[in-house]
Amino acid sequence: MKRISIVTLAVLALSCFTATNTWAQNPKFKSCSSSGPDSSGDLSACFDISGLGSTPTMITASTTATAVYGCINKGGQCPNAANKSSSSGTVTASGTFTPDKNGRASGCLTLTPPPPVNSFNCPGGQTMVLISVTYDTVTLSAPNGATCTTGGGSANFFPNCP
Repeated sequence: MKRISIVTLAVLALSCFTATNTWAQNPKFKSCSSSGPDSSGDLSACFDISGLGSTPTMITASTTATAVYGCINKGGQCPNAANKSSSSGTVTASGTFTPDKNGRASGCLTLTPPPPVNSFNCPGGQTMVLISVTYDTVTLSAPNGATCTTGGGSANFFPNCP
């Protein structure tokens, strides 16, 4: 009778360890949020994720963004001209995060506006600036397929530009 009890306890202990180990490797986003764009046009996508176990995990943020670039003169004014360029595309940021002892990690990733089109240049005496930027919904993802979505954002840095 004692052998059955010891074997039963051993199997039960092993199954509990296996269940805990499986749970610990099952990432789930607890929350995510975004803020910005800041004065540089960057958007921060922040998250809190659990179920990582002790393995460092890569988190990726992705969205579609549109940036409008234009020229300003030395007086900080936008000339009434068609010297603007719009650039759209998918922007991503990723980072590897080390979980705490409870298998949880949090952090922020920075998304930057798409660059201007290569052929866009400002005439002499003018400087190229980011006039505005718009970010669509941001998706944060972990390698196991866990995702979290948060709003994007937009900013117009030169509202008087034509």
